[in-house]
Amino acid sequence: MPEKALSIKNPWAYLIAMGIKDVENRSWKTHFRGRIYIHASLKPDRMMHDADGYSKEQWNILMSKEIDTLFLYTKNPIKSAIIGEVDIVGCVKNHSSIWAHKNPDMWHWILESPVMYQVPIFDVKGAQSFWKYPRKEK
Repeated sequence: MPEKALSIKNPWAYLIAMGIKDVENRSWKTHFRGRIYIHASLKPDRMMHDADGYSKEQWNILMSKEIDTLFLYTKNPIKSAIIGEVDIVGCVKNHSSIWAHKNPDMWHWILESPVMYQVPIFDVKGAQSFWKYPRKEK
């Protein structure tokens, strides 16, 4: 089980958990390698409210995967929830992924082995940077 969690705005959290987005864009470098919880933040990324927010290549991938586009926008019902897990396996600049921001100051955290939970863990308050999720064992 992961010990750390990372809050990510939707639609990005959803796309990472679904295995579609293979990098996380951050302004800071991480040396952490390992499994983390994916936390869908309370507030979505308002910049991604329609197809104009995505590159043509990104949009084509979303359509080929038959992603529910309503889920990608502000009607997204999953927020303040742990929705899955992913491994951070690297951290570089100038990654070739279509999901990597092209800003030269941006770090791209390389992600692998995502898992989307069938039932999210709701009502989880997130935090900035990495944070510890106190998972309660049943």
